[in-house]
Amino acid sequence: MTSIKLSKRLQMVADFVSEGTVAADIGTDHAYVPIYLVGNKHHPSALAMDVKEGPLKRARENIKKYHLEDKISVRLSHGLSALCENEAESILIAGMGGPLMASILTEGRHLLPQVKELILQPQSELFAFRKYLQEHGFFIEKEDMVCEDGKYYPAMRVLPSRCFDHFKKENPTEPVLAVDEPWSEIELLYGRHLIESRHPVLKEYLEKERRKLHQILSTLEANGSEKTKKKREEIKKKIEQNVSCASRLA
Repeated sequence: MTSIKLSKRLQMVADFVSEGTVAADIGTDHAYVPIYLVGNKHHPSALAMDVKEGPLKRARENIKKYHLEDKISVRLSHGLSALCENEAESILIAGMGGPLMASILTEGRHLLPQVKELILQPQSELFAFRKYLQEHGFFIEKEDMVCEDGKYYPAMRVLPSRCFDHFKKENPTEPVLAVDEPWSEIELLYGRHLIESRHPVLKEYLEKERRKLHQILSTLEANGSEKTKKKREEIKKKIEQNVSCASRLA
């Protein structure tokens, strides 16, 4: 067992990974998550992948430090480009913007039917990213959220393979999970599972966001110019969405 200590954000990501799977960490940076999974959670092997040599150098140093060179493969890769079919059961993509993450999934879509799960932790454009997942047939099974150093991080476990036609052809006796019913605008913005579970960190985030939005609106209304009218309306809509979501958590 390794002594590596993960941040709250990375621990949340690691906890989503099904035990015993071979995991590919895309954008691995220091390779902390692969090291933790292989050293602490009985994963047979893992891949630490990144688009730049700098992070991979750090990854190799850390992997060597924990004597896991024979179990963790380090690979230069733009997204999933260097991943082979059936090479990983779990794919982790964390700490990236939503648009980049969607691009990686689109470019590597041919690999996804063989993958058991995707562990995703988008940093931005959450509404658009959740909508992308829905529109492309992914099933968002679970969500979690943590606050670390004053910042809020959502993550999700997504099932891809059972949303593809060929899964049924190759596994005729297996039930096929239905793609999510369309999520509402509020659910796309804040996360259906976080709302349904009345997640305490989401509640905390909503309260903080609402205070910030009211401060912005107060400043804009003090200005009162026609130039800021559109921005004021945008902020008012965000406040309405925030309040609507908070009411579901009450």
